[in-house]
Amino acid sequence: MPVGKNGAGDDTASVLVNSTKLADIKLPKATEVVGPRVIDFSKELKGGSNRVAIQRAGDNRAMQTNVITSYYIPWPQAEATQTENFKSGDTRALKLKVDFDRHEAKVGEALACRVEAERVGFAGYGMMIAEIGLPPGVEVDRESLEEAKQTGVDGYEVQPDRVVFYLWPSAGGSKFQFIFRPRFGISAMSALSVLYDYYNPEANAAVLPLRFNVQ
Repeated sequence: MPVGKNGAGDDTASVLVNSTKLADIKLPKATEVVGPRVIDFSKELKGGSNRVAIQRAGDNRAMQTNVITSYYIPWPQAEATQTENFKSGDTRALKLKVDFDRHEAKVGEALACRVEAERVGFAGYGMMIAEIGLPPGVEVDRESLEEAKQTGVDGYEVQPDRVVFYLWPSAGGSKFQFIFRPRFGISAMSALSVLYDYYNPEANAAVLPLRFNVQ
């Protein structure tokens, strides 16, 4: 909240989207207790890069703003890569490799998914989470998940479109596999696979969805 020289702080700020003024905001006084002023400018955004600015004529005092965004981009433009991804970092570099033995099968046939997950420079940091995306309508073999707990998996959770693995980092990373079986014919994409730190999900290594054909 801006504060004027005498505590007035009752000036005005303009919100501009792509150099076009969207709204003027009357800023509260420093002594006022108010809630946030919410402005939706989603309709003014365009594909590609956008510039949002807040201007106050002739005033350089501090002002706090918060911009909340959510958006979608085509897979070819995403940071996710095919099969294997490496997210660089000084001591928290993440590496994820997801390898299905095949992408075509018959109903009820077993498919294997091999996973390699590693935090390079692992010492001193906590749990990682690997979400391995699955095609729709499959049944995960629980026995294979229990076997994965013997090779670096601390725990797991089966969800409709993925299996979530909880991993403690170790030198050389975790390497394991599990089995699943399609229950009906499909031609569909799997969910995204991603590896991230438990306390920092925004820094992650992601692997693109894959198409599965089941007859």
